[in-house]
Amino acid sequence: MRGCEVAADDLDAADRRPLERYLRTTADQPATAGPTVHDGVVFELKVECDDQTRQLAFSELSLPEELETLVAWLQQRSRPIRL
Repeated sequence: MRGCEVAADDLDAADRRPLERYLRTTADQPATAGPTVHDGVVFELKVECDDQTRQLAFSELSLPEELETLVAWLQQRSRPIRL
């Protein structure tokens, strides 16, 4: 498993805006368990803002197009993490 922690200030506006827009447009949607993937990649994003935490999970096939650049940027910075 790989991961990284990034502050919002570390993101440029071009990466931050699509995430903010996605979070706004999905704010009223109930949380789901995330994708069930066998032998595939799952991208998990944990977004902390003020006193709220949102957990997002996508498979390679369900990753929204507007978040692809951000996820690629995060992948470049990810490192192995211990479970």
